[in-house]
Amino acid sequence: MGAPPPIVVGVVDRLERLTNLIALLLNAARPITLDEIVMSIEGYPKEPETRRQAFERDKRLLRDEGVPVETVHVDDGKAAYRISSDEYYLPPLDLSEDELVALNLAVAAVHLEGGRGSEALWSLGDAPAEALPPLAALPVIDALPALFDGCRRRAAVSFSYRGQTRTLEPWGMFFREGFWYVAGRDVDRSEERVFRADRIQGDVTVGPPAAFDRPETFDPQQVMPEQAFRMAMVEPTLVDVEVDAPHAAAATADAGGEEAVIDRRPDGGVTLRIAVANPDAFRSWIFGFLDHAHVVAPPAVRTRFVKWLETMAQ
Repeated sequence: MGAPPPIVVGVVDRLERLTNLIALLLNAARPITLDEIVMSIEGYPKEPETRRQAFERDKRLLRDEGVPVETVHVDDGKAAYRISSDEYYLPPLDLSEDELVALNLAVAAVHLEGGRGSEALWSLGDAPAEALPPLAALPVIDALPALFDGCRRRAAVSFSYRGQTRTLEPWGMFFREGFWYVAGRDVDRSEERVFRADRIQGDVTVGPPAAFDRPETFDPQQVMPEQAFRMAMVEPTLVDVEVDAPHAAAATADAGGEEAVIDRRPDGGVTLRIAVANPDAFRSWIFGFLDHAHVVAPPAVRTRFVKWLETMAQ
């Protein structure tokens, strides 16, 4: 069987070469070897070793960008390559007119850095809404594409977090309290953990696909409780908080109900005992009550709160 016909003639730059490579691997009826690729696409060096190195760089770049370039071995043992259209293309969403309108309004109301929301709408075949004042602005986090790719492909991901290398089987991604989180099984610790995406340091490495199965018992509502301070970022610490009467009912509900109440004052105020597994989220929660809530115990936690406030005041 001969090589696929050439699709490009003339001198090409790397971007054009990559574009043609994607088209070739997507449309090929079978996996094709490097020799067949360089016969079909111009731009690769003539020297065999330099040509292979250039192709390896191209392949690595495409994979880093989420293009699922697969390597298979043909009958003679040579490596051959392909891109599965099922893995590459977004499946039809079949959105109704009302759903497209709702999606358009959401993109207009929430601004993503780089205009990626508008690009997504164009990809779905719909024009973005006219410019409107955004209700919220979300930063783009470098780790997100790789984390989502790991979730989609059921591939383990490795990254540096708080100075330690972690390997995670990502079961799901969630957005809560203004932050992205990834939840799954920490391979080295053999237990379920949650990591905040913006605190991942450096690059995220995505392993081979179909490496694990998400547990049928996985429940996002349990992994991501309504209050972020319950999410397991560190070992939980019991913290006592006094809340003034006007906010006692709301704080009690956030803390988990009446079981969290350890004291009720005659004026209606309460003291709550809360298991805090995410100190940053807990700090954001308690400061939401302004001067109507404060930490009373343990002393070490109260001291940290006081020092944080003093630093902010300076």
